[in-house]
Amino acid sequence: MDSTHLTAFTVFMGVIGALYPEAIADSTEIMSPRILLPRKCVIRVVPGEQFVMTCKADPGLPDDFTCVYWLVNNTFPDAAYTDGRVSETEEFTSQDGRMIQKSLVFQKVTAEDLRSNFTCVINSPAGIDRKTVKLTPIHKAVNYPAHQDPAEHDGGGILQDVMTASRRSTPTITDRRTGVP
Repeated sequence: MDSTHLTAFTVFMGVIGALYPEAIADSTEIMSPRILLPRKCVIRVVPGEQFVMTCKADPGLPDDFTCVYWLVNNTFPDAAYTDGRVSETEEFTSQDGRMIQKSLVFQKVTAEDLRSNFTCVINSPAGIDRKTVKLTPIHKAVNYPAHQDPAEHDGGGILQDVMTASRRSTPTITDRRTGVP
């Protein structure tokens, strides 16, 4: 550690000691902040749907100097989404100060979001932690009522042919020119 970092660390320890003397008395190890959620690096989303991505973090030592924020492709969300389609919620801190939460709210997930990197950052005097995630698309399954034929939804086109073919016990090959099986 060079003298500049050592001096900064000494000042930091003095501030922590003044604010939290029990932390210094109980342990010489300072708890670094850490991201608790999101846990995964890839989150599955439904394109076109609203989505909320939450970052929960443990500040290590509760203090007033810790902040949690999101970055989108290494820039702040309000700069990345000038149209307001994606916004950041206010920071929430638990009563005991052991958890800080901040969310990104997507009014509608788009293809642009699927190409972006989203990074949750916690920054405190005790250190920094970050977690970068990507969004990947999933498609909603279409659920048809039990009494309804799915072929009704595509006007009797390709799906009708597949449904009809799947109901036959043996496949039938039909000559397209004559229409004769």
